[in-house]
Amino acid sequence: MALLRLFVRRSDFFTRRMAATICKIPPSLILYIFCPERQTPQKHFFIPTLFYQNENNMKSPVLLLSSLLLSGWTIFTPVTTEIFTENVIVVDFGISKRLMLTEASVEGKKGLFLFDTGASHLTLNQAHFPEKKITSANGTFSNILSNGETTRTTQVATFEWGGIRRQQMLCPIADLTAMEAQLGYPILGLIGYNIVKEYQVHIDYVDQLIMLVASNNETLPLENPDYAFDFQLCGHLPVLEADIGLKQKLYLGLDSGATLNAVDKSWQKQARSLALRQQKIRLAGTSAGSTEADYWVFRQLTLQNRLSIQSPGVAFTDFRAPAGRCIRIDGLIGIDAFAWRKVVIDYPNARLYVWNKAGFSF
Repeated sequence: MALLRLFVRRSDFFTRRMAATICKIPPSLILYIFCPERQTPQKHFFIPTLFYQNENNMKSPVLLLSSLLLSGWTIFTPVTTEIFTENVIVVDFGISKRLMLTEASVEGKKGLFLFDTGASHLTLNQAHFPEKKITSANGTFSNILSNGETTRTTQVATFEWGGIRRQQMLCPIADLTAMEAQLGYPILGLIGYNIVKEYQVHIDYVDQLIMLVASNNETLPLENPDYAFDFQLCGHLPVLEADIGLKQKLYLGLDSGATLNAVDKSWQKQARSLALRQQKIRLAGTSAGSTEADYWVFRQLTLQNRLSIQSPGVAFTDFRAPAGRCIRIDGLIGIDAFAWRKVVIDYPNARLYVWNKAGFSF
């Protein structure tokens, strides 16, 4: 029993599916039965990991076998959803190409959505909603890597994600087929800022869980974060000061939907001498097709003069800042900023908390 509990406690999105299948019980009960501490998010526990991922993001043999066994069914469904109170919701997610995929539904249609703090709104993939009536709106929604075309929108009657339910929303609708090809799964859309802006968003990248704490609820205690600092909200993006060794600081927006960090081309001349390696890559945005960009690797990137990311890669592109009051925004920091032990984005209070050591989980 102790070994089984340890297995479930440290398992990821895929192996929790296997445990549910073997036990023939709903996946939502797995953590409750074997890991009752998950019912009390104020308490934190740590058990040394049984599994690992190597630097090429390959699963350990046990996790790889679990994934292969599950490939005969739908790997991502059903998603475990645990609601501790009416104001605290926990959902889990899977990881593909380092990005976070979670299950939600639009008008009763269930599927995978990319959890994307770089998207201003819930955005639908037109390929999966061909029946939706499309209207146009210019300048209403933000798409950082868009080419300036008019944003197409559609009316959404209902959207459900865990305990979150939204009704009668006007949402962007875009061609996300390039993103689907990159991630290897059908993607119904993007979950953006307008869905989570009222929450304190806890992201546990190791255990693959997201906890949403409503702003009208008492803030859950945040036990001994390694880093805590304020951010400025520029449009929908939390913006942090960043340093790659230039005389001037950069201001980067947090974008969980980006596999790469991106900075505007205007900084290339100053940054060239600091690059350890330079190459060309193809950038795929939310629309079909891709563009070529310079991709340089630097010694380190430091956020708020404190939190360092070693050997970060940066793509130089034409960056389009979102509308909104802000000092300046020069680019994006992507999933690198979320792959710590745990990150909390407190949107209502504009605060960011980071734990980069093992031993902390909700």
